[in-house]
Amino acid sequence: MDRKFQIGEIARFFDISASTLRYWEDKGVLHPGKKSENQYREYTIEDLMTISDVIFYKNLGLQLKEICGMEASTPKQHQEFRLTNKSRNLSNKNVEVIYECKL
Repeated sequence: MDRKFQIGEIARFFDISASTLRYWEDKGVLHPGKKSENQYREYTIEDLMTISDVIFYKNLGLQLKEICGMEASTPKQHQEFRLTNKSRNLSNKNVEVIYECKL
């Protein structure tokens, strides 16, 4: 039997609010199952991995709609995206440093 987690457990684990998880669900980023008897959300290990990815990409500065489009990506596409985004961020920082030096 696979372990299921409730929204409060997930919120505490990731240090985010339950309302954030509900918002992500409303936007189609998360798809937790629901118990038939009480309609409580049940998060699986796969959901935890998705939440972790969403937090990672949000910290990189991506919008939620951009993250939503990545759902069907393969792990290789995720890695390529991360490297491209990291390179872009480093380039932007280099430009900022050069600009600051000229001031």
